[in-house]
Amino acid sequence: MYQPKSFIESDQDKLYSLIENYPFATLISKKDGEIEISHLPLLLDRENGQLLGHIARANPLLEYILTGQLATAIFHGPHGYISPAWYQDPTDNVPTWNYAVVHIEGKLIATTEAELMKLLDQLYLLHDKSKMPINWQNPKISAKLNGIAGFKIKIEKMTGKYKLSQNRSFEDRRGVIRNLNKNNSELCDIMNNC
Repeated sequence: MYQPKSFIESDQDKLYSLIENYPFATLISKKDGEIEISHLPLLLDRENGQLLGHIARANPLLEYILTGQLATAIFHGPHGYISPAWYQDPTDNVPTWNYAVVHIEGKLIATTEAELMKLLDQLYLLHDKSKMPINWQNPKISAKLNGIAGFKIKIEKMTGKYKLSQNRSFEDRRGVIRNLNKNNSELCDIMNNC
């Protein structure tokens, strides 16, 4: 990833927070010259420095997991268009796009059945607001569980890029934040905290 110095974000807590708030990732892996790309939610395990996920057994990514290939998970945080009209001198500027992303690199590792069940419980409790109990032993649900496989990625490298107008003047950043506050509060919030 192209990393101008002013856009490098290395604060682990900020990067972890982005992953937790925007858990839907693009996962890229390569094996024997073939690239496999999947889009899926991943759960961050801060304590053990790893990402946890699951896929359909029919997904070609399963072969990459079973053979321990390297992978990159890309998490996209808030992003949005930045108009030159928001700058102090709009006539000498061009539009751009502000964004925050985190790349995680590590080896794909298959999980055990017990680890998969723990992950499914964690994902359910985290994302399903109904909190309706699920009987994983229900034969119909068990049959569906046979069609998925769990995996983890031990975090070997984490790279953050927060392109949030840090290369602009205070007045220009203030103009961007003021305008984003009208239509993109998530990007506005992350800029205010950068």
